[in-house]
Amino acid sequence: MQLGIREFLSHDVLIASWGDFVSGELNFDISSALPGVRTGKWSKRPDLVPFAQGIQDRWQRLDRKPFCIKQEKENEALGDFPSLDTHNLSSAQSFLVHGIHDKRDNNDCLYVFVDYHHGYDQETRQICNLLLPHIDAALRRVDTLPSPPKSDSQPALSTLEDFGISDREKEIMQWVCIGKTNPEIGLILGISANTVKNHLKRIFEKLDVTNRAQAVSKFKVDAVHP
Repeated sequence: MQLGIREFLSHDVLIASWGDFVSGELNFDISSALPGVRTGKWSKRPDLVPFAQGIQDRWQRLDRKPFCIKQEKENEALGDFPSLDTHNLSSAQSFLVHGIHDKRDNNDCLYVFVDYHHGYDQETRQICNLLLPHIDAALRRVDTLPSPPKSDSQPALSTLEDFGISDREKEIMQWVCIGKTNPEIGLILGISANTVKNHLKRIFEKLDVTNRAQAVSKFKVDAVHP
C-alpha cells in the first residue's frame, strides 16, 4: 500500500498515532521503505508521544485541516525530535500532517508524512485531504506486526561481517540499494557526500567489485544467503 500512496504523495516515512493524546496513552504504527525503520506496529513508543502531542495540538488549532512543517523555514516547538532507529526526525526536510476525528470515542487518529528530501506545498495538502480517508480505512483493516526483541535487529546482514563490512558501511549500502545518491545519503546520515564516496570506495574493495551495481548485487545476495 505504501508504494501506491507514494505515487500520489511523496514520503519516506508514514507515522500513524491514535488514542488519548491528552493523557499520552497512544499507539503507533510506522510504515517506511527506509533501511533501519521497521514497518509495523510499535504498540508503545513513549519517545514519540511529546512529538505526536505537539503536532496533534496544532492540527486541532488549525480546525483539523492538513498542514505542513518545513524545517528550513520554521522553528517549531514540538518537543524533542525523536529517532526512528537510525533516522532522526530532526533531519527531515518537511512534515505533512492530517488526521481523522472519530466521533464514536472522541479520539483522533493522526497521520504524519515525513520527507527527508522534498517540501510539501498546497497541492500536496489537497491530495492528502483526498487520500487520507482511504489510508485510514485501509490501515484499520491491516493486522499489525508485534515488536521484535532488540537482539533480533538486522539478522540478515550478519554474513557481511565476513567481508569486514562495518555497521556504517552496511547502512550506506542499504541506502544505495534503494537508489539514493551520495548527496542524499550524506544528508540523511549527517555526513558529507565526499565521506559517503570514501566509504563506498572501501566497500568496493572489501566486496571485490568495481561499481555500485556490482556492489548492490553482491550485497543483496550475501544478505539473504547466510
